Amino acid sequence: MEMNRHAFAWLPGFLMIAAVASLAVGLLDAPARPYALLSAAGLLIIAFVALIVAAVRGEHVDRYRELAESLPFGLWLADKAGRFTHFSDSYLRMLGMTLAQARRGEFLERMPVEDRDRFVAAWQRRSPGEPFEAGYRVTGADGKAYSVVSHGIALRDGSGKCTGWIGFSLDVTARQRAAEQMEFLAELSRVLSLTLNPAITLERTAALMVPRVSDWYAVDLLSDEGEVERVLMVHADPQQTRAARGLLACAPRELTLPSGAPLVIATGRPQVYANFPISAIAQLDQGDPQQVFLDSLKGTGIVVPLVARERTIGALTFLWCGRTRPIDADETLFAYLIARRVAIAYDNAQLYEREHQVADFLQRASLPERLPQLPGMAIGAHYAPGASEAEIGGDWYDAFQLPNGRLAISVGDVAGKGLPAAATMNSVRLTMRGAAFEGLTPSAVMTRVNNYLLNDKPTMVTAVFGIVDAVGHTFTCSIAGHPLPLILNGAGDAASPRPVSPPLGLFPESTYPEQSLDFGIGSLLVLYTDGLVEDDRDLPGAEAALLEVARAAQRRSESNAARFIAEQIVGDAPNDDVAVLTIACASEPLRELDLTLPAEPASGRLFRQALQRLCNAVGLPDERIAALQVAAGEAIMNSIEHAYGVRGGFVRLRGSLEDGKLIVEVSDRGRWRTPRSDDRGRGLEIMSGLVGDVTIDRSQDGTVVRLGTSLNGAV
Repeated sequence: MEMNRHAFAWLPGFLMIAAVASLAVGLLDAPARPYALLSAAGLLIIAFVALIVAAVRGEHVDRYRELAESLPFGLWLADKAGRFTHFSDSYLRMLGMTLAQARRGEFLERMPVEDRDRFVAAWQRRSPGEPFEAGYRVTGADGKAYSVVSHGIALRDGSGKCTGWIGFSLDVTARQRAAEQMEFLAELSRVLSLTLNPAITLERTAALMVPRVSDWYAVDLLSDEGEVERVLMVHADPQQTRAARGLLACAPRELTLPSGAPLVIATGRPQVYANFPISAIAQLDQGDPQQVFLDSLKGTGIVVPLVARERTIGALTFLWCGRTRPIDADETLFAYLIARRVAIAYDNAQLYEREHQVADFLQRASLPERLPQLPGMAIGAHYAPGASEAEIGGDWYDAFQLPNGRLAISVGDVAGKGLPAAATMNSVRLTMRGAAFEGLTPSAVMTRVNNYLLNDKPTMVTAVFGIVDAVGHTFTCSIAGHPLPLILNGAGDAASPRPVSPPLGLFPESTYPEQSLDFGIGSLLVLYTDGLVEDDRDLPGAEAALLEVARAAQRRSESNAARFIAEQIVGDAPNDDVAVLTIACASEPLRELDLTLPAEPASGRLFRQALQRLCNAVGLPDERIAALQVAAGEAIMNSIEHAYGVRGGFVRLRGSLEDGKLIVEVSDRGRWRTPRSDDRGRGLEIMSGLVGDVTIDRSQDGTVVRLGTSLNGAV
């Protein structure tokens, strides 16, 4: 028997090692909740260990303890009253305590208050029938914070009575830290994804860094001039942060400096400091009163580069004030992972901002610089980009006069966002202009744009293109998948054209039928993009609101009804791009005329159309309208041809009723030149033969041609 007993003396130790190894592997492979790692298999192993301890008594106790001390966790024992009687030497060394101190419970003083309360409550609630389990943090002798998982099970005698407790305390610091770091990096990635504004990106990262990562956190960026610029320095205490703002202007800037952010940016390599150099925080003159505050920042720190697309764009500084424990490799790696995420997010935000600015510039530059001037009509326009987090879209408005004097207008929206949409928008707008100047109808203009998109710009565009005839009081348009224009007559009654054709750029066989609506005295025409009415997803309600606001603009005779409508409905920062174009016809017939246009041949048609409207409004007979048109046209063309040289100028046309006569004045501010040939210069004779009452006043200030014709039939 003696031989057999010694022959198997190794079995308890072997089984214990196997059990502990199995438990350790299970703990390391367990889910990320380190305080709930006790599985059924773990309980079985502890129970088995307890049986071994109960079996190995007397001569085997020393061997058992020696074996326990060799295991990678701390073993503890407690009596049946719950008083701790033994801790393994490895655990005591970690705490820097004697066994007597630990028995008195002094290790509890090393725990944070919330962890100590939770541990004591769990120990007091322990039941001999259930295993004990608790997790806590404790400060070791080296100043580090350790995360510990403690498990225990009751020991029983032959009658089943509890004789004490046995358990172990496993150091899960590395695992806990890894779990916390992964959680932090996930939260950081989420926060960085919430904005594409570079400044806001950095501000939101700062809110995460302190105090979760370090006491102080600073961001330095490399400027376009090659200098280091500190843009951010924060502390968990707002008062400390305010004090630090006074140091921003004193932050080191030269890349040649031997420490801190300048060195890291210059070399692209992180720097770890057991004693962070004060000169790397700020460079103060001797005796500066802020030196006292600067001295309070002494501690350990690490500076890591911000690298994006193989370029070092800045550096992050993490500083722990008053800390003496050196920074380990794990903390350095964690800071590096943070910097990688911040660098990529910030660089993406900068790229987006540049593209956003280019797209915004192209968008605004593509809109007409000036709107046409039509007597008796107020043309208004308004464009507002989407909110700051949204990309520039492809919304536009356009208004221009055709050679026949009529007004061509368009409003549209290109599918997509950013620079490509803005570029396509400009191409589509110019294609519409070119087709309209060729004399094509609205339907043919739309067909031209559709073919252009299908062949050169594969994208979808919704649009309205129409022509306003101020003389015939009509609006003729074609609509391609776009919100319907709104027309209010003089009484405020609404009308909209129908039907709507498919958007441009989708189908080669699409047709775009024209529709004509009355656009008489006192009418208001409103064209807009969907950002005006689809902001709150209640389209019927939004369209009803648009109708009421348009009526208010009509009643108030707003000088720019488009801006008024947009500001009332979506304000200054709509969620989506908004373009609005309005044309308000005067509530009274055009009985007076005052129009100034460039001294160019193309202006002649515009003058004649305006004069036609005036003649119609005052009731001049048709035969006299024709004669007055020819006479005024001769005066206008003479001003264009003779008043100015290559420098150019302007011609003014005025008309009004005086004592039963329609008086028309054509004036310029140039100096007339001699006619180019002898058969020229018969303008006065022609005008006198047409209207009878003609006077010409030439002076150093220019020339005024006055034409008069009676309304009652007498010349």
